[in-house]
Amino acid sequence: MKKQKRYYNGKRVFTLPIGANAFSFYAVFVGKKADNETNIRHEYGHTRQLEILGLFRYLRRVAFPSLTANLLARLHKLPFDYYSSKWEHEADVFGGVRRGVQVQPDARYDTFSGLIPLFFKRKKRK
Repeated sequence: MKKQKRYYNGKRVFTLPIGANAFSFYAVFVGKKADNETNIRHEYGHTRQLEILGLFRYLRRVAFPSLTANLLARLHKLPFDYYSSKWEHEADVFGGVRRGVQVQPDARYDTFSGLIPLFFKRKKRK
């Protein structure tokens, strides 16, 4: 039996063997452990950002900062909740995801170049 294609609001949804990860680039890609409505809607929100901004502005304003913040969060060096960044919050809004009240991070972290110094920041000792 052939597997049926999945779509969300006209965007193709692919389930991949990438664990609990998800991303989007013209379509939605979710790992088997991330295959839920919240993640699909959030990634759909990123596809809307891409349509609105165009490829180059999307890469500069959303994709590169998002990837950088994700890496920083995995290294425990991100000083704010990942989904409270302006590009992630906007994807939630476009996708209709409600995460509750979130404190927006300091404006210095609003860009890719603002996030890079966090890779070199040492953790404070307790």
